[in-house]
Amino acid sequence: MPTSPAATSLVQHAAPAATHHFTLDNGFQVVLLEDHRAPLVTAQLWYHVGASDEPAGQSGLSHTLEHLVFTGSRKLPRGQYSNVLARLGAHPRAFTLDDATLYVTTLPVNRLEIVLEAQADIMAHALLDPQAFSTVRDTLINEYRLRVDISPDEQANLQHLRLAHGPSPYARSRYEALDELQAMTLAQVRDWYARHYHPNNATLVVAGDLTLPELRTRVERHFADLPAIATQRAVAFSHSTALGERRQTVQIKGLRPGVALSFNTPSLSTAPAPQAVYALHVALTLLSTGASSRLHSALVRDETILRGVLSEFDWLARGDTLLTLRALISPGQITPQQAGERILNIVNSLIHHCVTAAELQRAKTQLLAHQVFRRDALQDHAYDVGRYQVSGAGPQAFAQARAWIEAVSTEDIQHAARQYLTRERLTVTYTQPEENAQ
Repeated sequence: MPTSPAATSLVQHAAPAATHHFTLDNGFQVVLLEDHRAPLVTAQLWYHVGASDEPAGQSGLSHTLEHLVFTGSRKLPRGQYSNVLARLGAHPRAFTLDDATLYVTTLPVNRLEIVLEAQADIMAHALLDPQAFSTVRDTLINEYRLRVDISPDEQANLQHLRLAHGPSPYARSRYEALDELQAMTLAQVRDWYARHYHPNNATLVVAGDLTLPELRTRVERHFADLPAIATQRAVAFSHSTALGERRQTVQIKGLRPGVALSFNTPSLSTAPAPQAVYALHVALTLLSTGASSRLHSALVRDETILRGVLSEFDWLARGDTLLTLRALISPGQITPQQAGERILNIVNSLIHHCVTAAELQRAKTQLLAHQVFRRDALQDHAYDVGRYQVSGAGPQAFAQARAWIEAVSTEDIQHAARQYLTRERLTVTYTQPEENAQ
């Protein structure tokens, strides 16, 4: 199906950057996205290990290590990593995701080699000393208390995700458990580092103003001599075919009244074919993105029974995932239970009625525009390629994303909705305040 003139002009506006891939003999994977618009570069080092990989009872290992490696390595004494990069005009950041641990630095391209040297030293020679570990662990304990203990909404969200994910490791990866953080030892963190921080378990994604020979020379200089270490990652989790509808009510003091609905779905890496996942992606867009989306126009704008609708679909997860809709209700107009049924009725309309051509095209244009704008930003472009890489889908799937979005038909959306947006795959959490709750 052809794109609209608006979508076509957007796609043509941002010509794809030249993309290169190579792998060192030790298994270190490198992706270069050439972008010569400015003398800048973003270097993103992705370790293929994240919160979902942690053994039961030891949550927080990846997050702790993410903080701890910044505290010192053989070449950079404690506290110097951030100081050195700050002098170069960089602001290094790091993130722990479900399936990866990510280190990001953006800076002038003529300073890239210093970052690569520092990251290689961290990969092989992080100090991980006891005093720094104690400080980092206390920091993460305080972070948990600030983000979860004082947030009724986040507490309810965690309960919802645990019920929706069930036995999946994603059920416990949103935040580490407080008691497990408090019981964590330095020996556990050092073992996690030794098992996962090596070149054949990492991908470097670089976007910016340099060529393949320039990058290859610098990468080989700092990473080629690092030894590969045998590692085996758990098989990506797949949901049971017999899930069953799940419902719960969460009451917490100060909690806002609302509803969360999640459907168990495959990700791009676990789906039998990409077509169904992209159809779900388009379907979620026409349901919940923008003022003209079905849920917003019907329940927020026209009837004003909802204060807003948010959606989430981690379709680049390594294992099976969730498609989620969340809504806060307008006080006094409707109950969370009634709101849930109204949302489900609109979701079910995808199953029983074909989407109009205009509605389908509008959703595609929104997705294509979002994709173009992200590819126009160095960090976003590199991040998206990295997500495809660590999920197992690979950079080639990233290159094909536009074609898959354009190919989605009304029949594809109807088929995907019938297969995955069903009550058998549904988890519903009703939230409401309980003023007497502790």
